[in-house]
Amino acid sequence: MQEMVDVGKIASEILNKEVSNLWRRDELGKPLRNRLEQKLAFLEDGAVLVLDFRNVEDISGSVADELGPIFMNRVINGDFGEKFVVYYGGNADVSHALQTEFSRKKGKVVGLALNGKNGIYGELPKYLLDSFFAVQRKNDGITYAEIAKKLTIEEGNASKRLTQLFSLRLVRREEYIPPNGGKRYIYKSIVVRGDRG
Repeated sequence: MQEMVDVGKIASEILNKEVSNLWRRDELGKPLRNRLEQKLAFLEDGAVLVLDFRNVEDISGSVADELGPIFMNRVINGDFGEKFVVYYGGNADVSHALQTEFSRKKGKVVGLALNGKNGIYGELPKYLLDSFFAVQRKNDGITYAEIAKKLTIEEGNASKRLTQLFSLRLVRREEYIPPNGGKRYIYKSIVVRGDRG
């Protein structure tokens, strides 16, 4: 399940007036994050909340911090269960503000961006980016063994990378039982190609 929310519209509702510039942490940033958290809390596990920034012209660093790293930190920590967030439609100013705030966290918190330069707000080591893009290219999913073969790395390393990407909520995973028994995961993109902008 995927739900798209218009961030600009929710901001206008909070302030009781039409706004396209999101400024001031206490007046708008925190209440806006709280509204998004409420929406996410009501979604079922596995759901994707798409934050649509197309009606936002500018965003301050403090509001970007609330909607970016502070919000995603709670998502990554599992405060809302196994759910995912995607940042969509931000113009250059909005994207820059979000990228700046995520980058300050040095890879501890990142966000999936459908319009970002590399698909990620924040910083990831190259080895995780390589694994992330390998998952993105396979709509039907990929196993750690397939990633290992594709990237010519040990299966244990591939498994660790995919687990890290999942824990950062950059990919989803589904359990399956292989023919020889046991329990394994197949890792998939959060959004399918048809949904990518």
